[in-house]
Amino acid sequence: MLEEAGFLLPYTAFALGAALGEDGLPRAVVVLVHTDESTARENAVRFESIIEEGTSLFTGRPWSDTATVESATANGRVMVARLPTPAPSFFLRLMEVPDSPLLYARP
Repeated sequence: MLEEAGFLLPYTAFALGAALGEDGLPRAVVVLVHTDESTARENAVRFESIIEEGTSLFTGRPWSDTATVESATANGRVMVARLPTPAPSFFLRLMEVPDSPLLYARP
């Protein structure tokens, strides 16, 4: 049910940042820490799906209008996503967005 709603699974901590890619273009970086490795792997898949296929209920625009997912990987309990975007500052404010793609629901 949560997957159908486009939510992440619960995580315990997050960090948002910006960086330059090897091509010199800006990237937003999203880091999520989970209680176990399987949740981190599942959220990497879900996060990519939300950005690539999801739509903001608040603006009605696809998240992919703002960024694409260059990579979303899990290493142990940590998920790291890199998103090329002309507006990395938007992703630094993701927790302020009413329908943030970082929202999660408890099962």
